Amino acid sequence: MASDTAATAEGDLARTPFAHLLVYAVDRRLTGALFLREPLGSAGSPVEHVVRFARGAPVKVRPGDGFARLGEMLVEAGALSPATLVEALATKGLLGDVLLLAGCVDRDRLEATCESQFHKRMTRLFTLPVETTFRYCDGHVELLDYGGDPASPDPLAILWAGLKAHGGTPAMVEATLSRLGDLPLRIHPQATVAQLALSGDEARVIEQLRSCPEGLGALGARDLLSKERLRQLVYALAITRQLDVGSSAMPVGALDPTRTTSRSLGRVQLRPTTHRLGAAAPDAPGDGERGAASSKPTTGPRKPVMTPLSTQRLRDEPPVVIDSASSTTGLDTPALTSTPKKASSDDRETLKSARGIPVPERLRSPSVEVIDLDAAPNTLKTEAMRADDEAKSRRPEGPPSSLRGLSASALFALARERLLARDIDGAQEACLWSHDADPDNHEIAVLAIWIRAQRAGVDLKGLTIELDELLSSVADHRDARYYRAMLRKRLGDNAGAIRDLRLLQKRTPPDAEATKALEALEEPASKPKSSLLGWLFKR
Repeated sequence: MASDTAATAEGDLARTPFAHLLVYAVDRRLTGALFLREPLGSAGSPVEHVVRFARGAPVKVRPGDGFARLGEMLVEAGALSPATLVEALATKGLLGDVLLLAGCVDRDRLEATCESQFHKRMTRLFTLPVETTFRYCDGHVELLDYGGDPASPDPLAILWAGLKAHGGTPAMVEATLSRLGDLPLRIHPQATVAQLALSGDEARVIEQLRSCPEGLGALGARDLLSKERLRQLVYALAITRQLDVGSSAMPVGALDPTRTTSRSLGRVQLRPTTHRLGAAAPDAPGDGERGAASSKPTTGPRKPVMTPLSTQRLRDEPPVVIDSASSTTGLDTPALTSTPKKASSDDRETLKSARGIPVPERLRSPSVEVIDLDAAPNTLKTEAMRADDEAKSRRPEGPPSSLRGLSASALFALARERLLARDIDGAQEACLWSHDADPDNHEIAVLAIWIRAQRAGVDLKGLTIELDELLSSVADHRDARYYRAMLRKRLGDNAGAIRDLRLLQKRTPPDAEATKALEALEEPASKPKSSLLGWLFKR
């Protein structure tokens, strides 16, 4: 729980509404867990809800009161009978996987229901009372193994859906709009309004402001939207900095090369989201929830594992109180106030061990600087990214004599040959110089990830996430999908590996390697002796 771990930031929804927390997470590309403690839930006792973020996007959510259970939603939609649901829940497995294996629900219907479940659970957090307190723990592992694959929503679309459905905190909305007054509402040149997933009428408001900026009063007189919906939209545009009010801050989610790409071959950052393929969302505990098998206790004190792109914070640093009300303009998200510190040698070794990545002597830096959370978003870098940049700066001006004069494609072919010969260091060296020659080549980026996966003690989960992000941009990339299937198999996620391999098997012609790997993973199905659920749930 959050109480077992020092908080990176904390506060309450009266001063920092949930919409502002989402903006805050996207701005700083947070990876960790947000704990929301509702003082009095529906049962009259405190309830804790948890949201997991990955690179600023919410990817998993667990309501403390079992709101919007998957099984109940399937029954309400007529996709499942109550009796079948009871049998499926008795297995104590991931409900989605159980229903798919039993053939009780088709994958498209399950996917659509899981997406709807995630959407309902996230937008419902906009209704939490202002007395609700929150604690954000950077790098916390809560929900890491919860349920099925992570979702891949656009956080700005979640934000607008929540504001549209439930509105914002009235006092905060009024304060923000009053600061705008009758100023002409100009859409920022780098606006990311497309990420809000606006409806046709709402999009016409944006087009009107692009062609003729005008104040809120004049815009309301055009009757493009209802008065309340227009106020909600302008409020959303304001807190996500889509409006050009003379500030140097970029709109939330705007493309920034320093944040969306990395010079390091080992960290491909194509999108700040985690790709989601397949769905197996659990219900509340006792009703089908099951995370990945783990020997770690789920309760009691534990030290959070720092994920590859999470921000570091030493144990002796005090938590930061996020306060939207302290903003002088009301249009920018609040900034953290923390002082950069140097990590001790013990802290550096702890961070490297948590990542499971052995650091060669030539890549070790003399010190690791803790990230300043108050820095501008486009200057934030994790320790691993800093180490990569420092290692790159210490490299010679050109490749060694054996690689000199080779083109990017030739270096790529050489890297593959060395990998087949199990020369991991040589393969990585050739791949690195190949990437320097052609930094936008997806083939080279995928091979680099696979080469790193051959080393002992590597962070397989982190490499899988890198492939997730690459596939979110190029979904039909064969090698990326095949390598992800192999990494998922090594992680024990056979269901995820099978999903990837089946997609490759459907290619024309079918992928031979994927077919062979799939046959090794899938056990021959035994003939049911009674009903389909009867043999599946037989103990």
